[in-house]
Amino acid sequence: MMKKGVLAIAASVLYLVSAVSGVNAATIKPFKASYGAKASSIPVKGSATRELSVSKDGTYQLSFNADIVLVNLNESSAFMLDDKQQVKPISYHFRRGGLAKNKEINLKFDWTNKQAHNIADDDVKPFAISSGTLDKISYQFQLRQDLINNKKELNYTIADDDELKTYKFKRVGEETIETPVGPVKAIKVERIREDDSDRQTLIWFAKDWDYLLVRLQQIEDSKQYDIYLKSASIEGQQVKTN
Repeated sequence: MMKKGVLAIAASVLYLVSAVSGVNAATIKPFKASYGAKASSIPVKGSATRELSVSKDGTYQLSFNADIVLVNLNESSAFMLDDKQQVKPISYHFRRGGLAKNKEINLKFDWTNKQAHNIADDDVKPFAISSGTLDKISYQFQLRQDLINNKKELNYTIADDDELKTYKFKRVGEETIETPVGPVKAIKVERIREDDSDRQTLIWFAKDWDYLLVRLQQIEDSKQYDIYLKSASIEGQQVKTN
C-alpha cells in the first residue's frame, strides 16, 4: 500500500509540474523551485526540484529531480522556440530507479524528417511525429505559455516512448491559495480525461510569479496526493508575497 502511494505521488510530480514560460524569448526567466509532497494530508519524506536554464545559443533546458522515500526520478528536456514562439523539443531524457521499477527513456527529435528516435542501448526506434509534437516535460512549458497568452484550447500532442498521445486541459478559474511563502493568487487548471478513469488532476499557477506552479493535486481511488511549493527563485530572486 505504501509503495503504491509513493509511486502515485512520484507520478503526479512528474506528470504536470509546470515550467516557466512567456510571450517571447526575452520574457522567459530562468527559475529554480523546490516542492514537498503529502499523501492524504500527511507529509511524505523527500523533496523535488525543478529548474529552467537558458543556454548562450538560445536553447532551453528544463529539468526535474525527485527523491521521494526510496523512489528516484530524473527528467529533462532540451528545446527551442520556433518563429511563432512555439516549443520545439530537441531531446528528452527520463530515468526512474530505487523502490520503483527501473525505467529509462531517451528521445531525439529530427524535425527535418518529422521523426523522433527512441534510443535504448544500441537500439534506435524511429517513429513519425507531426508539427507541434512535444515531449512529456516540454509540453508543460507550452501549457504555461498558453495560459499566459489566455489561449482557450489547451490540447497537446505528446511523444510518449514510441507513440503519440493527446493531453487536454481546461482552465477552471482563479483562486487564492495558501503556500509556505504566503497566500498566492493562482490560475486553476484541470486535465480532461476521456477514458473511464476516476483520476482527477488539478494544478495551480501563481499569476504574480511568472505562472510558477504552486500546487498539484491528484485524487484517485478516494486517495488524495498533493505536491506543494516550498520555495523558489526567479532570475535568482526569491519569490515572496507582499
